[in-house]
Amino acid sequence: FIRINMGKIPLTNSELIKALFLQKRNFENKEIAELRQIEIASEWDRMEYSFQNDDFWWFLNKGKNDIPARIEFLLDLICKIAINKDENIIKQIGTDKHATFRYFYNKFSNGISIADVVKEWNDIKDYFLAFEEWYEKPIWYHYIGFLIYCGNDISDIYDLYRNTTKEGFTQKLKSSIRSRFEKVKCEKITNDESVETFNIELEFSNKHKPKIRELLLLYNLQFIINQHENIKDKNNAETYLKFPFKIFKEENWDVEHIDSFTSNTLTSYEIQKEWLNISFNDLKKINDNIDPDFESRIIKFTSNAESDIEFSELRNEIIELAGEVVNDEDVKNGIGNLTLLNADINRSYGNSLFLTKRRIIIEKDNEGKFIPICTKHVFLKYFDKHGTSSPNWQEEDIINYQNNIGEILSFFLNAKTK
Repeated sequence: FIRINMGKIPLTNSELIKALFLQKRNFENKEIAELRQIEIASEWDRMEYSFQNDDFWWFLNKGKNDIPARIEFLLDLICKIAINKDENIIKQIGTDKHATFRYFYNKFSNGISIADVVKEWNDIKDYFLAFEEWYEKPIWYHYIGFLIYCGNDISDIYDLYRNTTKEGFTQKLKSSIRSRFEKVKCEKITNDESVETFNIELEFSNKHKPKIRELLLLYNLQFIINQHENIKDKNNAETYLKFPFKIFKEENWDVEHIDSFTSNTLTSYEIQKEWLNISFNDLKKINDNIDPDFESRIIKFTSNAESDIEFSELRNEIIELAGEVVNDEDVKNGIGNLTLLNADINRSYGNSLFLTKRRIIIEKDNEGKFIPICTKHVFLKYFDKHGTSSPNWQEEDIINYQNNIGEILSFFLNAKTK
């Protein structure tokens, strides 16, 4: 290979390490060598094929990380874990791009027995089989995917997996997630009729948006986990909905107000005009008794930039007619009025009425655009105790939605009974 490839393409770490395992001198005789070579090469290819599955890859990784062979992710991880256990290793292998190859090369450099080759290869397979088990087990898939998204090191997660029982591993994952929300105040209040409500305090600000995004993501994941448990218990079914981490990590996601957030000003006349036209047209679909004078004022404003009519007045009247008036700013900025939405979809409707947002969400869902399950349920009014036909988003909806978040995430938010 060196003679043919001289001055051309250098071998990658994965190719070099694969060659180490396939050397005939690792085995006692030609027949054993050929069988072992075929076995290792076949298993190697199966691992690489699995890593090429984007759903599997994005579950384990925070970014795309374009590398020639994705199995290098696993080899690099093994090397990293070894260095964490023994810092002297880094003095032997360096820190350049071929450090992982040198880590494995040192194991083979002075000769190695068949038993040692099998052990080294089985160690690699053990990591891979663990990843496969995580991917296939619903509760682990969603909890581990969440922690990796939040920045937890996969090597730390693997240590938890190796050093505890399977039930203990699940509990440690839940405890790790719970620790991320220890500063979020959550109270569970039970009234005289034994009805539970949840008060979740999490300030809406740019500083707290990342934590809100994490909380809403976890809400969607736990919602799916609960659905799977219900299906499995009732029907003994093993099929389940998987949250698509690939889409979530590739796209940008906003923490969006569900109602038309009036504190956000629309300063440009063109934007104001567009908002009024879209909102009024959607409003007319649900309200047949709009005052003709009000409609004429909207037409006057949208047809003349120099009109003396105030946009804020028209906007407030539309919001009132749509039944979206929520006067309490803490309620409007609370978790019960926030949801996850793709940034492109969010920016396509800005601060529109709930009924406009609902229409667009349904359109995007029909087009095949990914809408997180709890976001979809919000706009389809699944939390409306009086039915799902109402096109309004009111304070009662906010309370019902927040209670559902509190109920589903009560463990992770360490809900205190009051």
